[in-house]
Amino acid sequence: MLSPGRAYKVSVYLNKDSSAETNFLHEAVRALLQERSIAGLTTYLPFAGFGPHQQLHRQGDGPVNGEHLPILLVFIDVEERVRAILPELKTLVTDGLIEMHPVEIIQHTFRDGRVDGR
Repeated sequence: MLSPGRAYKVSVYLNKDSSAETNFLHEAVRALLQERSIAGLTTYLPFAGFGPHQQLHRQGDGPVNGEHLPILLVFIDVEERVRAILPELKTLVTDGLIEMHPVEIIQHTFRDGRVDGR
């Protein structure tokens, strides 16, 4: 649970079809974050994107141009937990980009009315 204050947001940019040892890379990253009890993760499926080769990949382009569609995983947690998982994350992500930014948690609420994890 995140309390108000400083935290870190990490964005992991991958190709949706990139593979890890046993499954897709984005699934392996999600599994790692869940195993390490990271506070939260959101996965985004962008409409289009391009990487260092400047080839545009977008939804609906068919089996040739539509390959390697982008996928973005974003997670937030306190600095200690983020820095602890970074070495493993960097080893796992063999094809992608990882960025990290400090953020300030203003409020963390829950559906049942609890605020900031209390």
